[in-house]
Amino acid sequence: MAQFMSVISLPAYDDSSGRTIDADAPPPSYCPPKQFVIGKLTTDAPLVGIQEIKRHLELMRAFAELKIAVDAVENDTILTVPLDKQQRWAWFVGCAVERYRSFCVLSLTSSF
Repeated sequence: MAQFMSVISLPAYDDSSGRTIDADAPPPSYCPPKQFVIGKLTTDAPLVGIQEIKRHLELMRAFAELKIAVDAVENDTILTVPLDKQQRWAWFVGCAVERYRSFCVLSLTSSF
């Protein structure tokens, strides 16, 4: 699916002052907080680490690439697939959720 990423080019970023930010410049330094307040409690450590954030971003990128691939399919041979791209993506995700649900149910009921 990496082949689709070459199609996407990001626009130049303008901050609120109107100046253009150099896309090749390194990101600003940032130290994330070590504790978070949730309701009346304070955590003892960060909720997620850098590796979890990276994995989440990789997953989001995979979903974006998958959506591009699903949108690119010109399908008028399968009657149940919507022709509208937005409806087709919703249909595709719905099918994937149902397949995953079925997999989970079968996994829980079968003996290993």
